[in-house]
Amino acid sequence: MIMEKEDEVLHIYFTHLSQLCYEKAKEHIEREKEPKVTVTSWNTLLNLLQHLALAEKSYMDIGFLQNKHKGFLRKDVST
Repeated sequence: MIMEKEDEVLHIYFTHLSQLCYEKAKEHIEREKEPKVTVTSWNTLLNLLQHLALAEKSYMDIGFLQNKHKGFLRKDVST
């Protein structure tokens, strides 16, 4: 199967995201950007994808999703 360059870039990006490799996804997009002289819809999409990777990373780092002493859905029965 022959993939166009844009399809390959998106495939690699979303593969990194699905593997929770947010920094790799962001770096991959940075390497694929064209010079800032030209403003194209492709560059705009790449900028948005960088922000999406950062948002995904921030969401997964939210404290209530981490399993600490008790889950956020459990009642505290220690009293």
